[in-house]
Amino acid sequence: MTNNELEILIRKWEDSKTEFKRELGNTDELPPIITAFANTEGGKLIFGVDEKSREVCGLADADKLMNQIDQASRQNVDPPILLTQEKVEYSGKIVLVVTIPKGPDRPYQTNKGVYYLKAASERRKATRDELMRIYQSAGQIFSDEFPVPGTNEGDINEEFFKDYLKTHRITYPVQREDNIRLLKNLKIINDDGVLTTYGLLCFGKEPQSKIPFAKIIMVKYRGEDRDPDPVDRKIPEGKISDQKSGAELFFETHIPAPIKTSGFEPEGRGVIPFEILKEAITNALVHRDYSIPSEIRIFLFSNRIEIRNPGRLLNTITVENIKLGAGHVLRNPGIYNFAAKMGYVTGIGDGVRRIFELAEKANLTEPLIKMEGTDFVLTLFYPK
Repeated sequence: MTNNELEILIRKWEDSKTEFKRELGNTDELPPIITAFANTEGGKLIFGVDEKSREVCGLADADKLMNQIDQASRQNVDPPILLTQEKVEYSGKIVLVVTIPKGPDRPYQTNKGVYYLKAASERRKATRDELMRIYQSAGQIFSDEFPVPGTNEGDINEEFFKDYLKTHRITYPVQREDNIRLLKNLKIINDDGVLTTYGLLCFGKEPQSKIPFAKIIMVKYRGEDRDPDPVDRKIPEGKISDQKSGAELFFETHIPAPIKTSGFEPEGRGVIPFEILKEAITNALVHRDYSIPSEIRIFLFSNRIEIRNPGRLLNTITVENIKLGAGHVLRNPGIYNFAAKMGYVTGIGDGVRRIFELAEKANLTEPLIKMEGTDFVLTLFYPK
């Protein structure tokens, strides 16, 4: 780090990725600081700058401090984390810059078993839900494997489950113990006999009685903005298959398919092809984060359709590599496999890329995808 870069950081001062300390008061301070950075987005811990005056005061023994930090990162953080340390000379004084990465083995805990996160310039203990999402984003636990308290095999839609097994040439067991074993093998219930999120959403009788936010809110507006008096509003709920059918019906109602007339161009060329809409619905249902208490929201405006899906991108996935169909990472493998067997997806993880290809083929404006808070937002545009 150059002196100029250090001066810029001091002017900006502390935030979620930067923390300053004049010196280390106690080695017990290090594990919470290191784990907070590693469990969030990583950052820099800078020693030798006064917290009140923001003046560079330097360190009396930087080498001793480096050894203490190295020891804390290896012995008092679980799992151990590799960080980098750099001594910077500023006006004859030594400043230590410790760079802590966003840990590849998250979540990290201190030697006292506590998980910390960075929030702005503060750090705090992670809540249970935050910890679950860290495990999930690191690929150590899946959103659809979370158990749903208060459920058991009696909450399964037996008729639908039997038809599903018959379609895939699986014999429905006669004996209850054999049926329980099959449900566990399919990860519809866990070892405690409780339905998983996947089991309830794909095969449950009334999924929203236990997961009320696992549904779709669809609103049709007259103009280009939301208004208090929409044209229509529906809330498809039930199983994943029911939600998909309900959403498609709403689209069919408000986006008529082109009518082909012999010898003429089809009427209604300005609509978005239904194949794109089906792909977008499926993508939302399969990839949303079911640990976030928020619905899928789909807004139909006069010039566009917005599909807002709860859930941040996982791991190293970016908006750009999603558009290219690269970096396929599953948040809900159970639901994804169910969708593949039902013929909703191709099974190769290229749903968004396919949406872009279909839009280009239909001469539509390129769709827009972006993150807004914890929402993944897909916008489809009508031709002008």
